Parts: sequence; C-alpha cells; structure tokens
Amino acid sequence: MQGRGAKAFAGVRAMNHPGASVFLLLLLGADLAFVLLHVNYKLSPNPYAYFSIEEDGGYAEVYGYIKYFWAIILCARIRNCTKSNGYTAWVLVFTYFLCDDAMQVHETGGDLVARSFDFHPPLNLSLDDLGELAVSAIAGSLLLAGLAWAYLRGSYTFKNVSKDLSILVLALAFFGVFADMVHVAIDVGGIVSVGMGLVEDADELIVASLILWYLFMLAMRSGELDRYLHEVLFKRLTNRRNR
Repeated sequence: MQGRGAKAFAGVRAMNHPGASVFLLLLLGADLAFVLLHVNYKLSPNPYAYFSIEEDGGYAEVYGYIKYFWAIILCARIRNCTKSNGYTAWVLVFTYFLCDDAMQVHETGGDLVARSFDFHPPLNLSLDDLGELAVSAIAGSLLLAGLAWAYLRGSYTFKNVSKDLSILVLALAFFGVFADMVHVAIDVGGIVSVGMGLVEDADELIVASLILWYLFMLAMRSGELDRYLHEVLFKRLTNRRNR
C-alpha cells in the first residue's frame, strides 16, 4: 500500500515546489480551522453566525475573498513573467469569482431574472434558484469564450496550465453550483442536510486552496512546470484501468 501511495503522488511531487507545499499546508490548516469553527457554531447553544462557513460575509467567506484576490495577483505575476497575455483571461475569471462572492452577483442577478417569470419549478427549486443558475451559466459562457480565445492563441505551456486550472475550476463549480442545486432539490432535512451543506462548503474552501497553491507554485517556477496536473491525473487513471 505504501508503494502504491508513493507512486500515486510521485507525479505531484515532481511538479511541486517546497515553498508551495508549505503554503498549501497553511491554507488547508486554515480551511480545517474554519470547518471546526462551523461545527462548533452548529453545536453551540448561543451560536455566533459569522463563524458559519455558510454565512454571507462570515469569516470563512472573507477568507475566500482573500484567496481570490491573491489568485488575481499571482495570475498577473505569472503573466509578467511569461509575457503571455493569455493569463489576462484567468485574471478575469478570478476577478469574477471575487466579485460574485463579495457582491453576490449571481444572487442579485438571479432575483432579477426570477421576477420575469411566474411558474413553480420542479423538485424543491425556487425561481430564485433557477435565476441564479441562469446568471451563473451566462457568466460562465462569457468567461469560457475568453479562455477559449486565449487558449487557441496561447503557448504550449499556457495551454497545459489552462487545462490544469480548468480541472480545478470545474471542481469548484461542481461543489459551488451543481452540488448546491442537488442539495436544494433533494433536501431531506435534519443532520443529513446539515452534513451535505458542510461537505459542499468545505470542499469549496479546499478546492479554492488548491487553485491558489497551483498558482503560487507556478509563480515560484516563473510560469514553467516540469509536469502538469492533468498529465498526472490522466496517467493515474490509465494505470488504474490497466490493472
């Protein structure tokens, strides 16, 4: 088992940087602290709402703002190091994430969209939920168009980096949008619902940390990597299928 585990993470170790590893541990440690504060909030008889990772404007959400702000700075740094204008598209992606979280863009836009319709959505979804999904889809399509344009004109390295970041952003979108909608649609209440909400929000925190780790590592290596995350994952999946 130890040999298999070593092989599984060998590729990640090859692409990593010692300083980035320490940074990732700090990020994940802070994520764990916010999860524990959230659990304590749920169990406390006199809860303080800002300790909840679900609270708008809570401590964990502000921590998320900082992550996206740092991601913007790191993308700009990598752009300057590599002279690749394609990273401007990633700056826009993380700028949208920051604005969306801090100013509740998709919630506000979703409310405006919902006012234009008058019907009862299926399952447990509301018009606001569908409106938020529509706004997220529109914003995602615009950002994707910019990324596609940059990808087609980008260098070999930029294309590989974009593949890695796309995997991480898709994971973030899965927990932040899809899993949240599924949770609302099949809300069973009680401890199960609380647990599902905790997993969704905790996973968002962790994936955001992984994105920041990746960008920090890339900046430490002046925009160049020996291995890429999608290659490591693809090789791992291929080896598992061949067993």
